[in-house]
Amino acid sequence: MIKLRKIRKSFLFILILFISIGFAVLTANLNLNSVLSFRQNTFDVHIETPSVNSSSTTINSNVSLTNTTTLSFSTTYTKPGEALDIMFYIVNDGTIDASISSITTTLTSEQSEYITYRFNYASDNSLVNNNDVIYAGQARKIIGHFEYKYDIDNLINLDNFSTSITFNFVQDHSSINNVWAYEYVGDYQTFTAPKTGSYKIELWGSKGGNLNTSLSMGGYTSGKISLSKGQKLYIYVGAFGKAFNYGIQKYSASGGGATDIRLVSGSWSNFDSLKSRIMVAAGGGSRGGTNAWDSGLPAGGSAGGLIGYNGDPFYSSGTNLVNGSDGGTQTSGASFGNVKSCGQSEFFPGGGNGYFTGACPTFSGSGVQSTGGGSSYISGHNGCVAIEESSTENNITFPTKNGVACTDGTTDQDCSVHYSGMEFTDTVMIDGKGYSWTTEKGSEIVGMPKHDGTGTMTGNYGDGYAKITLEDSILCKRATTLHTTTCQNTSGDSSKMCTRPAAGYSTGDTIVYGNIPSSKNYKPGDAFDCDVNGDGAFNSYDERFYYVSDLDSNNNYSVLLYSYPTIGGVKVTNGNINVKYNASNQGYKGPVTAFNELPTASQWSNTRLYNYRVQLKNELSTLVSDTQSLGKFKYTNFTSRFITYQEAYRACNNTTSWKKQCEFLFENTSYDKWGNYSGNWGFWTQTSNSESPAAVCHIDSHTLNLRCGYSATLTNLGVKPVIEVPKNRME
Repeated sequence: MIKLRKIRKSFLFILILFISIGFAVLTANLNLNSVLSFRQNTFDVHIETPSVNSSSTTINSNVSLTNTTTLSFSTTYTKPGEALDIMFYIVNDGTIDASISSITTTLTSEQSEYITYRFNYASDNSLVNNNDVIYAGQARKIIGHFEYKYDIDNLINLDNFSTSITFNFVQDHSSINNVWAYEYVGDYQTFTAPKTGSYKIELWGSKGGNLNTSLSMGGYTSGKISLSKGQKLYIYVGAFGKAFNYGIQKYSASGGGATDIRLVSGSWSNFDSLKSRIMVAAGGGSRGGTNAWDSGLPAGGSAGGLIGYNGDPFYSSGTNLVNGSDGGTQTSGASFGNVKSCGQSEFFPGGGNGYFTGACPTFSGSGVQSTGGGSSYISGHNGCVAIEESSTENNITFPTKNGVACTDGTTDQDCSVHYSGMEFTDTVMIDGKGYSWTTEKGSEIVGMPKHDGTGTMTGNYGDGYAKITLEDSILCKRATTLHTTTCQNTSGDSSKMCTRPAAGYSTGDTIVYGNIPSSKNYKPGDAFDCDVNGDGAFNSYDERFYYVSDLDSNNNYSVLLYSYPTIGGVKVTNGNINVKYNASNQGYKGPVTAFNELPTASQWSNTRLYNYRVQLKNELSTLVSDTQSLGKFKYTNFTSRFITYQEAYRACNNTTSWKKQCEFLFENTSYDKWGNYSGNWGFWTQTSNSESPAAVCHIDSHTLNLRCGYSATLTNLGVKPVIEVPKNRME
């Protein structure tokens, strides 16, 4: 028998969660037909509330959160078999779903002989794997199990042992926002179509010229294209003065990088990747003159539509006129999408990159030419010229269509279609000076959309940008029929519910809930059927919602109320509903008990809250009163919330008393079916009462009022979910 030597060993573990952003952090607003203003989006995944639990009393351990993404802990093992669990939450406080792209470790082969580890989700003990999604607003508890393995040879000194575990996250392209935006990150980024449908793609090329000038602007291209579920596109976002989608990187006089969409990935300058481009937004050219660091003129040419602008001229030695170099065209330039150093010193500027780049500069007298902007390209845009698939880096050829060679100035749309056959419709091409291009340049400045969709700008001043929008993802469709029921309360109970004189019904009368929407100017009670579970169906019975009001923080979002109360996220069709708002009787802290009856992100997976972290208010819209302090409440892991007092108040024509227009609020409560919902006198709002820290406002269907006096622990009220829907997802 071999006796193991008991050796005291110290192990220091450092668990580091790096956020590897394989996409642009969104700062985007979308404006489609003046309907939707897309909010600012954030990518924020981090660790919260770490703790440690040892399986052995002989292990001395501690844990600390070094920063929002780094978890460190140290421990001392005394013998094999000892283990400890590190517990923490991965929290997605951003608005963008994230998926785990990889989990790596720096354990050496020797270290792996002594240490085993695994990560599990605390909710079901399932392993943490690649491609797991952490949804926006979600917090997932993780348990990391670290164990000192049994081993015969126990003599290797591993004191001060350390390692790191790295979680890499990327944007999850099942993102329910249906908008994906990409900034410059210095590498290509991948988009995978989450469903078959039509997608709008928008690209902005980078500015060129000089850091201190607003000239030499980048161009803009857009179009719609059909993609199949799972189909991949590769996004290359250029920037000013950086060696990506451009070849010269160090000096302020460098040209702008192009932004493009490709079918083949690879290094940005790889020719097979370059020739797979189906859309390109060009960058502006670089400035010239006698001093490459000078912030003045001559400016480089702005990015082009079909043709880039030439660089500005200047006088060398005071009298010698030096014209700028030419802009790229559909068939010519310094190179095909790959700005070279032009055989000159790195101090020389380069043309703006694009489909074809601006021409190389020359040195004349005491100065350097300013350079032309690149040209843009869209497969399917009349006037563009696609290259042939057989083209090589040193021999680019162009097709012949309908018996005529395709060249600059063509009006044959067939010439524009990429050899892959993929082409865009509804194309838009705007150069860096704000002119639109069809087969030729427009006569007036129209400008291009800003990245955030809040208006227009002449040209793109800054790094490149890209945005992809799923065009046909409708969440809510107008109802074609309305829900009806029979007033079942007896006339002898006429002081309450539907037989109350204010309601105007007698026993046996038919009640019709809501309205058929007649326009996009929605009014309270307009009925919609919403595909909240993402199964593609719009079920008028199970998925009926009513428009309440616009969202307070963004009137391009509609607030819609579900027609049924829910328990555990499942609709309740009859019986008593007993839901406490806050079992601790602290209504001002939010629905900490009742919110568990809302549908979860997995139950209603096809919608998201505009902001899952909400500011609690009382019925006076006051944040702080003498008796309570109202903070923020997180609807973590949920895609719906409670209605607010203010929203219900507006729905009832700015009154707390029952009005015909807000009768929809009372569907499936004791209002119409005392026998079915005998214990459900209405449902909770999200709003605290200003006079009492325990009381909460509620919709009272028993007395037909909006009231604020019920204790948070009462149980004769239910839960009705509210969703927030971008108006471009409603039809």
